[in-house]
Amino acid sequence: MQATGASQAISLSWTGPAGASTYNVHRSLTAGAQGTTPHRSGLASPSFTDSGLAVGTTYFYTVTGTNSLTESAQSAEVSAAASSTPPPASNPMPVLSSLAPASATAGGATFTLMATGANLITTSKISWNGAERPTTYDGQTQLSATIPASDVQAAGTAQVSVATPTPGGGTSAPQTFTVSAAPAPGNPLPGISSLVPASATAGGAGLVLTVNGSNFLTGSRVRWNGTDRTTTFVSANQLVATLAAADTATPGTAQVTVFTPAPGGGTSSLQNFTVAAAQNLTALATIIAKITAPLGGGSRNLEVIRNGVMPPLGSTDSLAQYDTYDGPNAATDDWIGYQYAAAQTLNRVVFQEGRHYADGGWFRNMTVQVRQAGSWVNVQRLAVTPAYPGVNNATTFETYTLQFDAITGDAIRLYGAPGGSAAFISVGELQVFGP
Repeated sequence: MQATGASQAISLSWTGPAGASTYNVHRSLTAGAQGTTPHRSGLASPSFTDSGLAVGTTYFYTVTGTNSLTESAQSAEVSAAASSTPPPASNPMPVLSSLAPASATAGGATFTLMATGANLITTSKISWNGAERPTTYDGQTQLSATIPASDVQAAGTAQVSVATPTPGGGTSAPQTFTVSAAPAPGNPLPGISSLVPASATAGGAGLVLTVNGSNFLTGSRVRWNGTDRTTTFVSANQLVATLAAADTATPGTAQVTVFTPAPGGGTSSLQNFTVAAAQNLTALATIIAKITAPLGGGSRNLEVIRNGVMPPLGSTDSLAQYDTYDGPNAATDDWIGYQYAAAQTLNRVVFQEGRHYADGGWFRNMTVQVRQAGSWVNVQRLAVTPAYPGVNNATTFETYTLQFDAITGDAIRLYGAPGGSAAFISVGELQVFGP
């Protein structure tokens, strides 16, 4: 605390204790006799001018800091006498309350430091570890200083204070500025620019997805709705992922991202992949079959194969199927399918087999054929899911998806060698789809 005599007044200034929000000034005419009742209370700033004093009389002062919880002990006592003529003007003790920013990363560039406080004047300067830095006066509560890059080259802490020259003045209590260590170099954040393809038809086979973008690494992974897919690194701008048939089984929108692990890395912004509903072409067709007058226990109506009723696995409902039993024979082929009034583009068949009997009800081998210009041709790249057994596996009404390259024709059929001693097949439901 400082006391300076003035014309019929004494100017007081002090540095408050940590946590103080207001101050109480105690005064007496005798040393050490201030008592507990303050002369002035509730002062918001760490300074006070006691005026209207008797010239030549010595006054003794102490100060306490207060907040909502407590009051500090009285400060060391100071004294002064009021004079009849004003002494030279005295600069106030500067107060520093905060820094902005209060931290930086080691190795950073030159920056501007804002210092906020009180009792700041035009000649006040910001000091960095005791050394002045070029300072701009922004008002009684704020200064700014240019901090060179050399001050933040290494991790650690710096003590920042404000100094005001004499008369009066002094150096504020310091504020700590933290210089954090620079993070270790990390992997870049990946980005996606496009997907090829960007859409597919529901119910199709698995496909290969090409992801184009940037910042891809060998450890980057393509994610489908947040789950990793088998990924091949091609370059920093391209990845290739394998999608299973289950990924595109249902119409909707999937979210594709790329994830690169730490250090650094992270998840890219998303790209949408559209799974469109397949075009069901079953109802547009006329049913065709090699055997049109069966003799077995199944339905005699061919329409049963496209009535939309698919009995549960293991069902024994013979009337929910069409079988081609026409008496014991040794036929080498059998077939059933659809024909159209105009050519259609086709790429998938859903086949629910019917019942298996001791003497037949299945294909020993099976393929899909499409009629083009009057001739039946096998489809290309046929994939059957689950794998077709080609024997009596004692499982009835099992459903198979037959996926193949899109092909255009005016008819389609399941074709193969019928199984069992009576050489016949059974069909619960047969549906045909286009892309």
